[in-house]
Amino acid sequence: CDILGLDFNKVKPKITVQHKIKTIKKKYVCISTESTIQGKFWNYPGGWQRVVDGLSTRGLQVVLSQSGVSDLKNVMKPDCSNIHDTINLVHNCEFFVGLTSGVSWLAWALEKPVIMIAGITEPWNEFKCIRVQNLDVCHGCMNSTKHRFDKSWNFCPEHFGTKREFECTKTIDPSMVLSAIDNLIKKT
Repeated sequence: CDILGLDFNKVKPKITVQHKIKTIKKKYVCISTESTIQGKFWNYPGGWQRVVDGLSTRGLQVVLSQSGVSDLKNVMKPDCSNIHDTINLVHNCEFFVGLTSGVSWLAWALEKPVIMIAGITEPWNEFKCIRVQNLDVCHGCMNSTKHRFDKSWNFCPEHFGTKREFECTKTIDPSMVLSAIDNLIKKT
């Protein structure tokens, strides 16, 4: 908007849910652990499994709402190769935990509470959500005008090839995500 000289106006799309049947009887949470580049991933080793385990101890079934393969244990892995099946899963979940990715935007459009694990973007970049981010380390490179976006897998323009590579998400501890989940559960 700034570059084009347009007024900013975030418009939530209206999505028609074709199959409103809840196929999973227990209360469940959808997660999506993948995105298009490594910089959007949550790069904390074992972080997703700790969150899955934490959700399970809170009495929630965890459903993986992505088409990619995952080695996570104690999660349901339905076929999400059809967008309508994914929409139905997310439509019927309690809330969504994900990344700076399309499935997070889908959950927002379906008016589900979203907990977003983010580092590559600034807090203002996405929609209103519960954002888990470490602002004390390098972050927001995707929104920086000093970097030209490189769509290659390892986009980390500040610290590529160093120990600080992807520190924006490597430093997000699972306890930070579980705390956000607990706060959300208390509000609902």
